[in-house]
Amino acid sequence: MEGASDHHKTTGKKALDFSHHYSDAVAHLGPGYVPGKFDGRPGLLNLDGGIPATAYFPVDEDWDTLVTIGATASWGSVVRVLLNPGEGFLADSYAYNGALMQAAGTDARAVSVAMDSEGTSAKDLERVLSTWDEKARGFRRPRLMYTQGGLSNPTGQVIPLKRKKEIYEVCVKYDVIIAEDDPYRWQESGATYVLPEEAKKKAKLQALARGKTDEEWLGSVVPSFLAVDYQGRVIRIDTFSKTIGPGVRLGYFTTSPSLLRVLQSVAQGQAPSGLSQAIVGQLLHEYKQDGFARWLRGIAAQYELRRNWSIDTLSKHVRFEKNKTSGSLVAYKKAEEVMVEKKVPDSSLFSFVPPAGGMFCWFAIHLHNHPSFERLSSKGSPASAKTKLAAQLYDDLGEAGVLFRLGELFAVPTPEERAELGEDVIYLRAAYSYNTREELQKAFEIFAVVVTKFFRP
Repeated sequence: MEGASDHHKTTGKKALDFSHHYSDAVAHLGPGYVPGKFDGRPGLLNLDGGIPATAYFPVDEDWDTLVTIGATASWGSVVRVLLNPGEGFLADSYAYNGALMQAAGTDARAVSVAMDSEGTSAKDLERVLSTWDEKARGFRRPRLMYTQGGLSNPTGQVIPLKRKKEIYEVCVKYDVIIAEDDPYRWQESGATYVLPEEAKKKAKLQALARGKTDEEWLGSVVPSFLAVDYQGRVIRIDTFSKTIGPGVRLGYFTTSPSLLRVLQSVAQGQAPSGLSQAIVGQLLHEYKQDGFARWLRGIAAQYELRRNWSIDTLSKHVRFEKNKTSGSLVAYKKAEEVMVEKKVPDSSLFSFVPPAGGMFCWFAIHLHNHPSFERLSSKGSPASAKTKLAAQLYDDLGEAGVLFRLGELFAVPTPEERAELGEDVIYLRAAYSYNTREELQKAFEIFAVVVTKFFRP
């Protein structure tokens, strides 16, 4: 990935090295039963020079870490420390709903920033901040931004390093702190998705991915916002829920000492479990660098397989055309469907950008092409037409035995605001995280068949 390997070479360090300076306080389970420091046990994960320094490529050497009880609690601490009730924070127009709901519980207000195929739009971020009208908005210009800099939930997109630099410079200009919540970092695919009909290209990409050493693979993952943070304004939030297991309830902050001191004061009442620290620390100590790298790579490979099975199945039931500008796949009815409907224009059904990894597909359903959309819009409004058609499609999918997460749950703008912006699609998030191959193939076939039928006159 762009910039990652070169930066990795200049550090002269190995990635994720847990084999040195490992404290006896973590190497045995015994101390895990004893109440310990609220900021984490000494030597846990070799964080003092371990993961952040060698895996996230921080450009500023003045950083420190704080062990937490996981990403959810960490984001909650950031909100409590940096936002007063009624103040706002910046977020993608579609962002992780758990973070949005958590912030809403403290009366914090999410402010929408537009997205494109590379994630958060730096241009729209500049527009939002430069045109901020405190009197009209009712609260001061946001000074905190929430982002998933790695793989996004729900979109499956990764913000490239170049875009991260652009976003960071806007944040410098307007004095915005970046909270980078990045639980899916190590699920980034080794190879981009390629349709089955491009078999030779697919085989070549897969061979290149398999040919990388574990260290090369780790270095190829798109760098964190820490890699561009020369002012100490990034708060990185990590968790072991997606690499070890959600039940351990363990994560950590990486940020500047000044920000960490403030976060530490909130974390005193949320001490991470000593037993969890002992177990995870010993596990990583036993894995060492090579073992943990293989484990992470295996996780990413599993999700890549599931992604490929899912999209390959769709390609058997709809016709895809690739948008060369955005990289999205646009789905149309198969030729035989179009022949049956002779006089009906060949309009698109849905589109999506194949996820760069992780466990989600983010489908944009082209409701503006539905035969009833114009009629329903004229009777009410485009927003009400979308709501009615979305409910119908969701019911049809449910009755056929497939459940999706409605995109509405991740939305920052209201339906009316999205309609005013010209958004004439609705989104559905599909998860392919744990089903068998046969179950995924059946589910995505049902999705393709139901959507095709839904768009018939």
